[in-house]
Amino acid sequence: TKKNKIKKMMLNIYDQFYSIQGEGKHIGKPALFVQLESCNNDCIKCECKNNKITISDWLHTIEKFVPQLLNGAHLVFKGAETLIYQETILSAIEGFKLTHGFKPYIEVSTLGKIIPKKKLADEVDLFVCALNSTKTDKEIDTLISLYEYNTIFKITIANPDDYKEAKEILDQVKVAKKDIYLLPEGESFGTISRNSQPLAELCKSESVNFSTRLQLILWNKNTGC
Repeated sequence: TKKNKIKKMMLNIYDQFYSIQGEGKHIGKPALFVQLESCNNDCIKCECKNNKITISDWLHTIEKFVPQLLNGAHLVFKGAETLIYQETILSAIEGFKLTHGFKPYIEVSTLGKIIPKKKLADEVDLFVCALNSTKTDKEIDTLISLYEYNTIFKITIANPDDYKEAKEILDQVKVAKKDIYLLPEGESFGTISRNSQPLAELCKSESVNFSTRLQLILWNKNTGC
């Protein structure tokens, strides 16, 4: 059956945890984070884990979080470029729906290097694009295609000059101000605190959204739990 076929498919999971969303549009929202092994840098000596799990086993591991997801917690697929696993993400969502009879709010993170397929895009409530490098013309076209769906763009800022390059890309993609979120650079609570005030002033000047990084404020680490 379709259900059995889906459940036999494999997910490459690096980490998984239930916490609150620390950044962006839904900051503070309870969420189940599924971090995929989704790097597509093709390093010669890759040090990433290789933790494959069937969708059936994955559904078992998240069983205890189903009540929270039913009550509005988000299901977030994250990683580097998660869209290299579009088919398995879609199968995971379909497997969840077939098992539990509902679809939670779905977020998918991306680097904006791959265009989501319509089948997946129809299931995803929000794409979160981390904009962190200069884009080629082809990549700009990919971002334009991505932005046809419900997408926000997050940019980590160390100083106001960092926004200039990002703004050129955002202008080419014609991203609305309401969909731009600037985050303070830093790996600790102290650094985040120092960088937040000047960034807030930049956000006021540019009329874009300021987002802190709650995981560093609450737990002083990049993943909150």
